[in-house]
Amino acid sequence: EGDNYTVGPNEAIKYQVRFQNTGTFTAFKVVVLDTISPFLDLSTFRMGNASHAFEVSIEDHRTLNVTFDDIFLPDSTSNEAASHGFFTYYINQMPDLPEGTEFTNSAGIYFDYQYNYTYGQL
Repeated sequence: EGDNYTVGPNEAIKYQVRFQNTGTFTAFKVVVLDTISPFLDLSTFRMGNASHAFEVSIEDHRTLNVTFDDIFLPDSTSNEAASHGFFTYYINQMPDLPEGTEFTNSAGIYFDYQYNYTYGQL
């Protein structure tokens, strides 16, 4: 589970999504689907760093799709250190939201097209 953070009004937000191949074989493709809160301004979205080469798109109006094709992510049993991946992105809040507005975030992580777990971290 991710941590809780307090963000000031009109402050940009940095999200980091981490994943690990805890399966029993190398993952060849990883897809992360992350639904963006309606309290965030999609027009300000920008990708940050990532552990591997990726393609990114926005689908269904508010679903971020980050795809790692040919990632060759080893499983944690054969190479724990190399079994991890991540990406970051930045996005602004909608202007002048009321104090106390909560943004919740979770990401569906799919390894070779199979749903593995949900995890999101701000």
